[in-house]
Amino acid sequence: MKRFRPFTGCAVERARFDDAALFDETGVVPRYLPDAFEEFDEMEFILPFEGDRKLVLSLALEQGKVMRILLGWVAPDDPDDFMRSFDEEGLEKALTLRGDALVRFMERATGRAGEPGDS
Repeated sequence: MKRFRPFTGCAVERARFDDAALFDETGVVPRYLPDAFEEFDEMEFILPFEGDRKLVLSLALEQGKVMRILLGWVAPDDPDDFMRSFDEEGLEKALTLRGDALVRFMERATGRAGEPGDS
């Protein structure tokens, strides 16, 4: 998760998420996007993961800045789409399979490039 540290504290503008190219280029799909940012807010995005499982990226915002980045997953048979936590092995696999796409998404969403060599 070190590769996501550069994005903590970065400001995000709601208008960036209206650009379809952000999602087309990264394969990320909005799961929950507020119409406008409040003082405290969250956003959630999904990506295909393993089989029918979905990878969930959750961003907690404070005054429009990323304060926390969470990764989890949703089982295909869960009607409530409840986000579950990864164990260490699952997180490593998720980052191996989708980490580059998530970093590209965060770079575009925040306007900031990650630190070279971070992993």
